[in-house]
Amino acid sequence: HDVRENINDGDLLAFNGSGLWGNLIKFRTASRVTHVGYATWFHGRLAVAESRECRGVRLFPLSSYLRDGLDIDWYRTRHSTIFDPSDATRFVLSHWGEGYASPYQFIRSWGIFYRHFCNIMRVPVDTNPKLWHCSELCMAALQYAGYHGEGYDQEPAQTSPGDLVLLPCFNRRGKLQWG
Repeated sequence: HDVRENINDGDLLAFNGSGLWGNLIKFRTASRVTHVGYATWFHGRLAVAESRECRGVRLFPLSSYLRDGLDIDWYRTRHSTIFDPSDATRFVLSHWGEGYASPYQFIRSWGIFYRHFCNIMRVPVDTNPKLWHCSELCMAALQYAGYHGEGYDQEPAQTSPGDLVLLPCFNRRGKLQWG
């Protein structure tokens, strides 16, 4: 409650999951971050604009995550003349209701040998442009808003949650907790 009013549309929220899926993501990406979404204000409520497995692109109350005790870090999005963070949130919301990325997308994006084989065979990196994993959606939103990575040159479909929090456009503000 102390920092709620300081969180802006387009700030990045990074989750550290500990379930099976989260542990797989941590193992493969060598990062403690397993999920990302953008903060957005919706009718006076602070929510997360995100893409979740089995749910797709959605808006979900941040307070529900915090009440469940999830480990969430808040990253302030640096405002600049290069891009507008609220445009990133608008991009995510414009895809509201679209599906979550298929397991094939994860294998294509992060499977060590399969990714190399697909690159040789020139298989597109994004296996389905209307299905999103969380960090793919967030990176595509940044690009839509005019951000070009300041040296980060991976395709959105190959961007991991850990990659996002390391981008220079984000400054870690702290851990969010219920109470």
